[in-house]
Amino acid sequence: MTKKGQSGKPNIEYLVLKFGYVESLHISVLVLRNKSSQAKTKLDALKDFVAETVEIFKLRYEYNDELSDCCIETKEQHPMFKFCGKCGSFLQGNMLDMVHLGDFVAGMATATQDNWGADAYGYKEKWVYAYDEEFFKMTKHNTLVIDEQATEAIMFLAADLIGYSTENYKIGEDIVNKID
Repeated sequence: MTKKGQSGKPNIEYLVLKFGYVESLHISVLVLRNKSSQAKTKLDALKDFVAETVEIFKLRYEYNDELSDCCIETKEQHPMFKFCGKCGSFLQGNMLDMVHLGDFVAGMATATQDNWGADAYGYKEKWVYAYDEEFFKMTKHNTLVIDEQATEAIMFLAADLIGYSTENYKIGEDIVNKID
């Protein structure tokens, strides 16, 4: 049974994401189900998936955006410096590689069951691969389908979430603006 929100409309429980564009459109599709199903809109569901995926990506690739004490001191004393004079680190912290994130998400569509659960995702995720009988409970009311270029939409939302400039993600912004 589909879970309903306060408005009586079903919560968004499924994402169907297609990657690529025109002749490079992937044949495999990523179909996900949200175990907690709290999203009231399709855009909220996608944002929730992106937020969870960014956190998992950071853990998987040991991304750390925190600055060491020497970097903080250098940044305070010399606001124009781009690198720490003591350790040589970039003073913006480690920049998340958006292309790598996009490839990571697109790769989920072709992942095996082994690397989906053990390698790409942990065991506490909200969004899970929808391959069981739950798959047949999808309707147009509880599912967001992105027919192509899902990577672009995900990178746009991830950049916005992290606080990066979204200037380079206009295609993704156009896709996101058409949701809901």
